[in-house]
Amino acid sequence: MPEPHATQPALIVFREKDDKKSVEIGWFPPADAARAKADRSKPGLTTLENLSDRVRDFAVHLPTGCFEPDGKLVLGVTDRATIDRLLALRSEERKAGATEGEAGPGRTKPAQPVASKATDPKAPSRGEAGAAARSSSIGSKGAGNGQENVRPSATTAELVDALWSKVTIGSVVIAPEDDRTESGWWEAVVMEKRGQVLTLRWRDFPKQRPATRKLTEVALAHPKSGV
Repeated sequence: MPEPHATQPALIVFREKDDKKSVEIGWFPPADAARAKADRSKPGLTTLENLSDRVRDFAVHLPTGCFEPDGKLVLGVTDRATIDRLLALRSEERKAGATEGEAGPGRTKPAQPVASKATDPKAPSRGEAGAAARSSSIGSKGAGNGQENVRPSATTAELVDALWSKVTIGSVVIAPEDDRTESGWWEAVVMEKRGQVLTLRWRDFPKQRPATRKLTEVALAHPKSGV
């Protein structure tokens, strides 16, 4: 006979789509939970585990996750409002559980690892803190509605754009000569920036005429390289 919850949700995996209005999501039974949690084929995934009965009952109405022949995750799609309700339900249950743990007479808490310093009794457990951190890639906390405090993480492309947007007049870059195969690359100082086009003077050869290069044609010098 199968164990209780053997075919019910044990793990929920989701991530926000680019349109910000829908979410890829899927739930997995205990037999597939570890495999789904370890998958890294989709960036920005958030996982929810240690599900309560109420969350499991909610999750069975969501798309069921599965795997492609090559092992990659396959998720369904739902609207953002559904995810907001799921996160709000999980938040409410956490608060209810914390209240019962503090007020219930004769109830004992599971043993916790001994910490080197006193622990704030109101601080969240490791499991709760980890779940909240994993949820940081979806949405933002609604005022007063108990929703998870979550916000999207910056993608690699966003981090690169932010770095290159700081290239301005006075920045030191590494730029190629007109004949880069023969003369190579040299340090240059940005004299003017118009959109994606830079006017440069060669740092170590100030008497040479300035050069014009696209932003995508230069490399950023370390800030301690000096001018």
